[in-house]
Amino acid sequence: MNQAEKSERAREAICLAARQLFAEKGYDTTTMQDIVRTSGMSKGAIYHHFSSKQEVLRSVIEGEWRHLNVFVEDLAVQSDASVTDRMTVLATHMVASSPQSGLGRANWVSEVPEALLESLRHSLTKLAPHLEQMLRQGMESGEIGCIFPHEVAEVLVLLVDVWVDPLIVADTYERMCQKVDFIAAFLERFDAQVLSEDAIAVIKNGVGRFYE
Repeated sequence: MNQAEKSERAREAICLAARQLFAEKGYDTTTMQDIVRTSGMSKGAIYHHFSSKQEVLRSVIEGEWRHLNVFVEDLAVQSDASVTDRMTVLATHMVASSPQSGLGRANWVSEVPEALLESLRHSLTKLAPHLEQMLRQGMESGEIGCIFPHEVAEVLVLLVDVWVDPLIVADTYERMCQKVDFIAAFLERFDAQVLSEDAIAVIKNGVGRFYE
């Protein structure tokens, strides 16, 4: 293993420890010493890779985006499965491991506000094209009859990324559930009914974690 690989593994270990702490304790109450202790690395090693806790948080967020993109990209090539089934898999994955879910208590939007703009760009330039690909596959197979796959994919990621994120839009759990129902109705309106009842329930349960 060369030095670059060792450095990358060290950064990954630090981010893994930090993600766990941010999700369990919250960003504000997590200290760099907590990250040192949980990661099993020395304080000097931590500061060699990251100059501040905020920088660690940014790296954690960026890592989540990369992992999500790889996951969605992999789903998009599984054309033998229905779009509806793949969207249920995606919803389950996002609830379990997305920045908004796993890092909810880290309040990353406030701590790294510029990351919100980067998140939107990532959703539109990375995730939306994969969703569009899946919608087009559904059109070709006859599963859906959507004639605006590009636009529907982009609107969908924006609604999920912003409108149904309690970190960005403060609202009651009941209102959030209504928003999820609206998204399902929006998809149906454009003949892109790819959210099953199971997927809707998964999303609502995921949103509910913010209110526990």
